[in-house]
Order: sequence, then C-alpha cells, then structure tokens
Amino acid sequence: LHTLFPYTTLFRSYLMSRLLSMFTASKPHYVPAATVLFLDLDRFKFVNDSLGHSAGDHLLKAVARRLENCIRGDDIFARIGGDEFAILLAGDDKAPLAIELSQRIVSQLSQPVVIDGHDIFTSCSLGIVTTDASHETPEDLLRDAEVAMYVAKKKGRGRWTIFDRSEERRVGKECMES
Repeated sequence: LHTLFPYTTLFRSYLMSRLLSMFTASKPHYVPAATVLFLDLDRFKFVNDSLGHSAGDHLLKAVARRLENCIRGDDIFARIGGDEFAILLAGDDKAPLAIELSQRIVSQLSQPVVIDGHDIFTSCSLGIVTTDASHETPEDLLRDAEVAMYVAKKKGRGRWTIFDRSEERRVGKECMES
C-alpha cells in the first residue's frame, strides 16, 4: 500500500503535527478548538480477501478521492493506516459541521465503486470527537474519535456517532478483548 499511497506517512505526520501544534501552542488550562472525525471502512477486509489486494488498493484510492470531494479547503484529512482515515476540523463550534460532513461522507461512500467491471459497495463507520479538558494530547483526541467509531460500527454499517465519555471504558475493554 505504501507504493500506492506514497504520501500516507507524510499526511499522517502533517495531521499529527497540526494537532500537536494546537495542543502545545495553547496556554495552560486552555483547550484547543478542534473536532476530529475517525473513519473506518466497513467490509474492507472482505474486498481484500475476495477480490485481492489490488482491488483493495483501488477501493482505497476511490475512497480518498470521495473524501477529498467532501471536505472543505481548510480541513485536513489523512489516511491513518489500513482502511482508516482521520479528518481534522480546526476551530470552535465544528460539531454541527462534523455531523453534516459525516452524513455527506456516509452518503458518498454508499455509492458503488466499479472495480474490474463489478460494482463494489462499501460503507464506513465514523466517530466524532471535539476537544475538551480531558484531551491533553493529540493521541487522546484520536483515541476518543476511534472509540466513537467503534460505537458507530457496533450500531451497523454506514453509521456515525459522537464520542460519549460513558462509552469509553466499555468500548475500550471490548476492543482490547477482541
């Protein structure tokens, strides 16, 4: 995948760098203004296993193009690894925008991708988190976005959910056990 996504590491590093600068530039006891969406493709392993890694790579490229078409010019998105992507919305009060963006992404990714003459249907699960006082590092923020994504995934394909601290311990424990 690195040959097909040569900039994955670069964009992941840029995303983390932007998040880190937001956290370190903040004054003590100041919470940086950011919302993160964490996206995981549903059934990606099935595509890779049944149609081969070339088809999986093609699907990832199509997903990346669709994500680029969904986001605004000042948003940052990066492939985190495998079939996971993160989108950073910097600034205050981005939760409503994140919900709108999640709905747009779910809709866009529900459209088939043609691979070798076959319509391949995929969907995604998205977790949304907005910074609060409990987020001291970019990793805290991404962890909570990922927890929310797992909650969405448990609800079924093509879902999104906003992080709820009460879910953190339960979902984290379930993820560790699986």
